[in-house]
Amino acid sequence: MHRMSREDFLAARGAFETAIERDPSSPAPHAWLAKWHVLRMAVGASNDQLRDREEATACAERALDCDPKDSLALAVDAHVAAWARHDLDVAERRLSEAIASNPNEPLAWLWNAMVHAWKGRGAEAVQAADRALSLSPLDPMIYYFNSLASTANLVGERYERAIELAERSLREHREHTPTLRTLAVAQVLSGRLDDARDTLGRMLDLEPAPPARPAACDRPTR
Repeated sequence: MHRMSREDFLAARGAFETAIERDPSSPAPHAWLAKWHVLRMAVGASNDQLRDREEATACAERALDCDPKDSLALAVDAHVAAWARHDLDVAERRLSEAIASNPNEPLAWLWNAMVHAWKGRGAEAVQAADRALSLSPLDPMIYYFNSLASTANLVGERYERAIELAERSLREHREHTPTLRTLAVAQVLSGRLDDARDTLGRMLDLEPAPPARPAACDRPTR
C-alpha cells in the first residue's frame, strides 16, 4: 500500500480483501482496508471521495465489531473520523482509548499528533509525533511517519525541523504529494521562497489538478 505505485496500491486492496475472506473475525485487515480508502483520498487518487469516505467508515466499524478494544482498530477508526468525517472530538476520544489499550501503538501516537495539529495545539502535536517516531524508528512506513511529523512541526512553528522531516520523507517516497505540500508551506514560512517554488513545481507535476472533493475537505475542521 505504501509503495504507492498504482499497481502496488491496487494490489494492496486485493490482499486486504483476501485476508478478510480467510479470517473475517480479525480486526487488522478491516482496519488496514479502512486506511487504504483514506490514503486514496489523501493522495488525490480517489474517483469518488464520498464513496471512499463511506467505505473507510464501514471498514473501521467492522474492525471494531471484531474487537472493540483492539488498539489498531481504535486508532484507524480515529483516523477515519478525523480525515474522512472531520470529527476531531470523536477522533480524540478513540485515540485516547487506543493508547490506553496499548501505549506502544505508534500509529495511535502519530494520528494523535495530527489531531493536535488540526486543533492548533502545536507543542502537543510535536510531542506526540516524537513519541511515534521513537516507538518505531525503523518503521516500514517511515516516510509516512516523517511526513506527518513534519506537519506537526509545521503547526508547532518549528519550520526548519518540519523541512528536515519532509525532506527525509521524500527521500523514501519522492512522489508523496501531501509531504510536498507541507514542505512548500514550511519553506515559505522560513523565507525560502525559491525552494518553495521548486517544491510547488514538483507537486504540480505529480498532481496537476486538484481532485474532486467537497469544499474544505483538505483539512478537518473543529
